[in-house]
Amino acid sequence: VLRRCGVVVALVALTTALLSTAVQAAPRGFFSGTDSA
Repeated sequence: VLRRCGVVVALVALTTALLSTAVQAAPRGFFSGTDSA
């Protein structure tokens, strides 16, 4: 159970990192309200 939980946490961390990179790489104005943040 602990091992499976660790895998889930790793997947979530990887997904978050990919999303963060995608947002930074995306052109400004693509996401509404990103520039004000």
